[in-house]
Amino acid sequence: MWDIFLQIVVLLGRIILSSMAGFFLKKIWRRVRRSHWWNVTLTFFKEKLWPFRRK
Repeated sequence: MWDIFLQIVVLLGRIILSSMAGFFLKKIWRRVRRSHWWNVTLTFFKEKLWPFRRK
């Protein structure tokens, strides 16, 4: 009986943790994507990789 209860608690904890982590990651991702630094980095990489992609 006690083992089942423990497993349920662990499962619930994992679900809550993963959903919270996903929520925070989405928030951070949105902030990063909107930032100027992100655009500069993206354009830099695109310019660097562009010659290789053409071949």
